Amino acid sequence: MNVLRASLRRIVNRGGVICGEVEVKTDDPECPVMLAYMAPAYSDEYEMIAVLGNDADMEIDWYDNNLHDAFTDQTTELLQDAGGSEGMESFKAQILASGVVREDLARELSR
Repeated sequence: MNVLRASLRRIVNRGGVICGEVEVKTDDPECPVMLAYMAPAYSDEYEMIAVLGNDADMEIDWYDNNLHDAFTDQTTELLQDAGGSEGMESFKAQILASGVVREDLARELSR
């Protein structure tokens, strides 16, 4: 899976960890849009703590719809499909290198 485009959406608290929610557009037809959660690790590096598949559809997800999970955790599946931790590191590197994601994370997480 290759990253086509990525951009910081917002800063969120995910399980007690302050992190950046990054929207990622990929070349994978089964999961074209994902949300990657990046937390500061050390120096100017980031840890990707979770990846969610974004299957939201405004026609069915604008209300509380318990029959459809718009956001599903893809972290474990991506780890297996990407060939382990090296594949995940490559995916994370692609996200951080896309556009100004790294700069946006640094600016917004330092506030």
